[in-house]
Amino acid sequence: MNISVTNPGVNPSGILNLRDYFVQRKNRIEELVPSDPTSPDALDSYVKVFSRINKTLSQSGDEFGNHKRSFMLALLVVNWMQGQPIAKLIKDREKYEKKRGGTKSINTVVRNVLEDVEKYARFIVPKYMACYLEVLEAVARENQLEIDTSALEQLQVSLEFGVSSQTHLALIRLGLSRTSAIAVGALIADDSLTDEGARGP
Repeated sequence: MNISVTNPGVNPSGILNLRDYFVQRKNRIEELVPSDPTSPDALDSYVKVFSRINKTLSQSGDEFGNHKRSFMLALLVVNWMQGQPIAKLIKDREKYEKKRGGTKSINTVVRNVLEDVEKYARFIVPKYMACYLEVLEAVARENQLEIDTSALEQLQVSLEFGVSSQTHLALIRLGLSRTSAIAVGALIADDSLTDEGARGP
């Protein structure tokens, strides 16, 4: 199926630009695969992914802003997918702002973090990431290249719900909020529980 059809919210010319970008780098296509959000290099990986999206898919060319903004959003998104509590996301943002000499009040920091979670972590990033991954996998197939996609299926789910472990997802499916699932999950040693396992005996 035409990728522009399955990604109606993305500029078709941007999709072609991204495809060309991947084709030109097909000899190192594995490096273009986003890292698992729990891996040590996840932050660096997502900063690079956002930069590629800015250069290709983004109609404005700065969907994720400059490098400083891209880094800030990558940090937020990675921590969000790892299941970090909102309070931790706010603390990290406040720390980052202070390190950069920022003078924003805590109320402004809180508001900005909540807005970025709703706008980027739950909308813009999933929209562009779905297209990014679809184009990447298409180019890999066309060129008979092998890429490790084991973590990619989980990626969209992690973005939607803000957790990365199977246990957290099972708890959310049972009706718990993200915050409650994270709190309860911290008390469970097994991070790969199924829905039935999370329900208990």
